[in-house]
Amino acid sequence: MLDHDEIRAFRRFLNTASRSELADKRSSIDRMLGLVTQGTEEARDLRFMLRLLREELGARAEVDAIVARRLNR
Repeated sequence: MLDHDEIRAFRRFLNTASRSELADKRSSIDRMLGLVTQGTEEARDLRFMLRLLREELGARAEVDAIVARRLNR
């Protein structure tokens, strides 16, 4: 199970990583998820990390869309 420091470090990574770093991390987590037994604590932690990663990518996409709309005014 991820402890608070690991979660904090992962969130810090999400806030500071470039898009390519986020894509690389997502691929890495996807590969790891394919290797672990489903229903285990490790699989749950990896799914949690993927959810956080998807949320970060979604938030960045929303910000990009807002900026693009404002630039087109």
